[in-house]
Amino acid sequence: MRRLSSIVRLTLANAIRMKVAIVIIVFLAILIPSLPFILKTDDTQQGHVQITITYGLGMVFLLLVVMTVFIGAASITSEAEGGQLQLLDTKPVRRWQIILGKWLGIMALNVVLLVVLGGVTYGLAKFIGRPSKGTKQEQMKLRNSVFTARETRKPIPPDIEDRVNKEYEKRKREDRLPEHLKDEKEFKEFQRDLELRRLGVVPSDSTKWWEFEGIKVDRADTDGFIYLRYKARTTESREDNMFVGAWAVGDISSGKQRYFIRRPETETVGSPHEFAVPSKHVQEDGTVEVAFRNLTRSDDNRGINVVFNPDEGLELLYKRTGFLSNYIRYLLLVTTILGFVAMLSVVSSSFLSFPVASLLVFSILMTSYGLGTLKEYAYMNDPRGYTSMEKARMGVAKVAYKVASHVLPSLSRYGALGKLNSGRYVCLGLVLRGALVLVVLSGGVVYVLGCIIISREELG
Repeated sequence: MRRLSSIVRLTLANAIRMKVAIVIIVFLAILIPSLPFILKTDDTQQGHVQITITYGLGMVFLLLVVMTVFIGAASITSEAEGGQLQLLDTKPVRRWQIILGKWLGIMALNVVLLVVLGGVTYGLAKFIGRPSKGTKQEQMKLRNSVFTARETRKPIPPDIEDRVNKEYEKRKREDRLPEHLKDEKEFKEFQRDLELRRLGVVPSDSTKWWEFEGIKVDRADTDGFIYLRYKARTTESREDNMFVGAWAVGDISSGKQRYFIRRPETETVGSPHEFAVPSKHVQEDGTVEVAFRNLTRSDDNRGINVVFNPDEGLELLYKRTGFLSNYIRYLLLVTTILGFVAMLSVVSSSFLSFPVASLLVFSILMTSYGLGTLKEYAYMNDPRGYTSMEKARMGVAKVAYKVASHVLPSLSRYGALGKLNSGRYVCLGLVLRGALVLVVLSGGVVYVLGCIIISREELG
């Protein structure tokens, strides 16, 4: 333990002496407290708080990743060149302790900075959202939409497996499977997504129904609310980029008229919207029915379809915990990502020079964050009508995704800033999964490889 702590202290000392670390720390120390004075908002208290959280925590995360990569990529190489590691190597210090000690030192610095800068951002957000600054209505909206942690529920998915299977069998029998979707699993995944998107279309002057379950609220609480959040697109654009619709939420199908009605509203296409519904409209078994009536017309009075995508089109939210605990869970999730980045950087430094190690780590991170986009490009596009060059690029993307998805974790799955900023629950399960997948499994594999590499390297 004493040997390990010596390496941790040496790493911390070298990190603090690095100019890039000092520049980033000073920059963040100046930038974060200045955010309320330099950011432009929509002049609402909620907008001011949200943009402070988004830019504050976003900049902290981005710059801590950059600092982690630079410190980690120089941690072994620079000290080996300076002769410090040769001194350690003459002492009874095992090579695996060097990598672990470097990682612990970098993570100790990350945790301290994350706690301090995260605390400053939290304080600024609460200061901007203080009761004395906003109206009573603004305070209620802020308390219910940002300074909270709301559980999210998606609509009960429709049973489409029979249709998906029949479509696959039909195309296979007729030899009409697309060239890029010959594999059964890949075709069914593509067809499943296509079916869900089709079911999200609401024709003009028509009504679409959804059902939600598992809504846990106190129905007797007269001050309690659930929130319907939605983002709609249209099959044809109007000049004002708006859509029009009316909503009903509650027990609609029983005929007892125990539901909440929201009158027709004109709202922006492609932007998230939400409205509150009293908790009493949740049924005793925790189910809620939602209906949308599409009243959108074109500029020349033709009907326009409204589309709710399965990923982000519609969700119900209800309060789960408070904002502070949600904020802490977000910081813990960020720590797991930084843990993976730190291990990757330290191990890269064990066999590569500082510039090459930095470039390698940034390339891996960009690929890890882009796995979702790469998958969508490779599998969710129909190549019919594409040029041979475009088809070749899709083929390369497909191979690249298959390889990368088996080797790298998808870091975009652990991005929760949008959830925190909109008052949605950052679940503890996601934090634990991040710790397991990013730190224990992915980081562990990288650590073992690093131990093998460094045991065969000459430190100097």
